Amino acid sequence: MSHGSTRFFAGCCLAVLLLAGCGRRPAGEVTPEERAAAVAKSCYEALYQGHPELFLDGRDGAGQLPADYRSQLLDAYRQHVSETESNHRGVRSVAVSDCQRDSTLGVMQVFLVVNYGDGTKEEIVTPMVERNGVWLMK
Repeated sequence: MSHGSTRFFAGCCLAVLLLAGCGRRPAGEVTPEERAAAVAKSCYEALYQGHPELFLDGRDGAGQLPADYRSQLLDAYRQHVSETESNHRGVRSVAVSDCQRDSTLGVMQVFLVVNYGDGTKEEIVTPMVERNGVWLMK
């Protein structure tokens, strides 16, 4: 795992720990929905903060991608961020609006609201899967 990936996962762990302190549950009891939502939010924040490699590393199967395809995906992510800067003056924030388990598809559907610099908003749905205790974007 690269240094950047290690920092990304450490950030996700911190987000989960912060979520554990919220709500009326006993400390340390975090729901799968909260864990999946925290990881999805962290992945999108990393993308819009200029770290497309961390966004890609948050995807299921990213470790098995051929180097050429991985490079193409990173270029596409960079282009998306550049277009977002041009069209919407960037992203101000990413917030979780909801998270629902979809037992039919075997995923956790995380609903994120992307708040753009021009004041517009967009809700996106990110399916998440759990692999060996780690939540990843599908």
